[in-house]
Amino acid sequence: PDLKMTVTAVRVPVFHSYAFSVNLVMEKELSPERCAVVLNACDLLEVAPDPLEYPMQLSVTGSDKIHIGRIRRDVSVPNGLDLGIAGDNVRRGAAANMTGIARHLIETFGD
Repeated sequence: PDLKMTVTAVRVPVFHSYAFSVNLVMEKELSPERCAVVLNACDLLEVAPDPLEYPMQLSVTGSDKIHIGRIRRDVSVPNGLDLGIAGDNVRRGAAANMTGIARHLIETFGD
């Protein structure tokens, strides 16, 4: 709850999908390489193998994962990191959330 971050949404004329520029301020130093390893361990995320690669909305359309790239140090603050994030808001946003809510309701209230 105390993680400091700044988020910028990027809007471009694509049918769907989104992109964010995220600035994180960590309590302790976290290298971009270690951050990539930690994030890549999550099944819902895909970290670009090239540290300079920036995920673009058109390239992530149709993917169920949230794509993260361009992980680098934010030199404007101590222990800062900058990340580029993109995802298909229909696949990972609305559709995934809807199925998660439906699964929860079925488990809670039965058939």
